Amino acid sequence: MGFTHYRIRAKYFIPALCLAVLLTGCKKDDTGGKNNGEDDEELAVYTPEQVREALVDIYNATGGSNWTDNGNWCSDEPISKWKGVSVNAQGEVTSISLASNNLSGTLPDVFDRFPRLRTLNLSGNTLKGPVPQTLRLLREEGFSANLSHNTFETTTFKVANSRIESVSMAMRVYPSDNPSFRFYVDSNLDGKGKTRADAEVQVLHKAEEGNGFDLVIIGEGFDKDELTVGGTCEFWCKKAADAHFQIDPLDKLYKYFNVYIIYNISPNRGVSLGSDKINTRFHYTQGNLNAVEVTTFDYSPCKKFIERALGRSLKANAVVCVVPNCTQNAIIGGIEKRSNSVAWAFCPTRASSFDKLVRHESAGHGIGHLIDEYDGNAVYIKEEGTKNPVADAPNGDIESDPTLVKWAQFIADPRYAGEDLGVFEGCKGYKSGVYRPSQTSMMNSSSVRNDFFNAPSRASIYSWVMQTALGEDLFTYDFETFAKWDKGE
Repeated sequence: MGFTHYRIRAKYFIPALCLAVLLTGCKKDDTGGKNNGEDDEELAVYTPEQVREALVDIYNATGGSNWTDNGNWCSDEPISKWKGVSVNAQGEVTSISLASNNLSGTLPDVFDRFPRLRTLNLSGNTLKGPVPQTLRLLREEGFSANLSHNTFETTTFKVANSRIESVSMAMRVYPSDNPSFRFYVDSNLDGKGKTRADAEVQVLHKAEEGNGFDLVIIGEGFDKDELTVGGTCEFWCKKAADAHFQIDPLDKLYKYFNVYIIYNISPNRGVSLGSDKINTRFHYTQGNLNAVEVTTFDYSPCKKFIERALGRSLKANAVVCVVPNCTQNAIIGGIEKRSNSVAWAFCPTRASSFDKLVRHESAGHGIGHLIDEYDGNAVYIKEEGTKNPVADAPNGDIESDPTLVKWAQFIADPRYAGEDLGVFEGCKGYKSGVYRPSQTSMMNSSSVRNDFFNAPSRASIYSWVMQTALGEDLFTYDFETFAKWDKGE
């Protein structure tokens, strides 16, 4: 249980060192900008005594005397010897790790005292109240905070747009033991200017050739404040749109696209997760947080809303990229589904590697009609009467002979010799019996998702875009024509 002599128990007993800390501590600033949503202030410089004071504040506020292990806390030992505290060569706190240590109560907002903090792990306790606002100020490279499995209340950080994604990625707050908990990292522009109108269409690009391929980006669960021009919803929707066209082959196909953001005002912020329901515009729900599935979504009303906003019907093969207003780790990955003659890709905000998620779900599955190139537990045995699970997939086959697979032309073509194409077992959730064109690619699992589409996948994206934008009368796919286009010949 750690120290005994210095444990803080009676209200009249304070160890000498802690008393000195308290007497020399800096004045707490309740109005100086730490919690006002702005993100431009510099971190103050604190003395070693004030750093100790902040640690003591954490101890006192979270029932330190009842911690499972509170070794050396509030003693006259160097803070580097306090349980779970690490420092660098300059004596600055770099890590506080007290996971599953019986911390309870509300964390004090003192984390700006640790500007070199890289690791904060307070998971698996019973902490409540808001997530401390001073955590949004920490900028040490690689900083991460694991606050999962606590009972915090819904908290919003407001930061400059340039820091929305980095702050979001740094904060691991799910799963939460409070089902109604939500954590938002929003733009500090929200609520300060003009608001996007409901059903407002922002045209990012109009097709320069042909009739165009419709790509619509639409948020779900963004309230009126978050629809401020330049604010949170616009940040994530523009990021989703840009992600499509920062990778080959879509960067070369941009001229064939109609790209729109269509704004809608949700009655409430956030989306329904697990048993906790939030009333949003299109009632997005992920009931099982451990499964990659959409429990509910109003596909038909959303499609009608989009078409009313555009003043026309969506074109055949259109893709709608839905951006649910969620948070890091709250939703597992992304989801793609086809309904109402539209490909729907769900890409939650702050998902790990958001750009890659959009490219996988919306560009790969949605635009290119590609399948997942990762394995699972299923086994496929090719025999008479057995349905081919990848019959229509351009990037999956049940053939293992490199001269017979769908991408045999690419394997044989010397122009593609440097792309490591072949026949690799494991695809579409099958661990055996189904094959993919490359070891890694954009369509593989997130852990090995390299930021490129392999050649057969690029060909499928190219073919679907061209035949949709130009029409089957003007476009017919030809391998040699594609290969020259693909290689810039």
